Amino acid sequence: MSDMTEQQPGGGADRPEAAEAAEAEAIRQLHHELASAPPIEVVAQAVAHLATLAYVRLGVPPEENQRYQDLEAARVLIDALGGMLQAVEGQLGPGAEELYQALASLRMTYAAIAAQQGAEPGGQAPEPEQPAEPRIQRPSGLWVPGQD
Repeated sequence: MSDMTEQQPGGGADRPEAAEAAEAEAIRQLHHELASAPPIEVVAQAVAHLATLAYVRLGVPPEENQRYQDLEAARVLIDALGGMLQAVEGQLGPGAEELYQALASLRMTYAAIAAQQGAEPGGQAPEPEQPAEPRIQRPSGLWVPGQD
């Protein structure tokens, strides 16, 4: 049978128990904050994380993030953000417009950088024009530069 008050190497008897209790309390507090947060705040936090990562993958600002630039990865993050907002459309209430503006800003930044690099906004290199076959585009409802 072991005694819970035995001395631990490198510390007092109560130190590990106190640390565990403090950690458990911090987890309970975080759980409470997450469980009681309004959905708009949770979505806004997710948008902030996705937007931040998307800007990093776009290489913005260049002096800090140029080495991380990957337009395909940025597009995945932007599409994920757009899909998330589309899934909760009309359910977020006040403040939702700011989230949609953040998405629009990211899309415009992506389009500008892709155009600068000579890539199609879809992340692919431009294909040579083939006048014999008309190009069929699926309407997406999203304006994309160069595809008027």
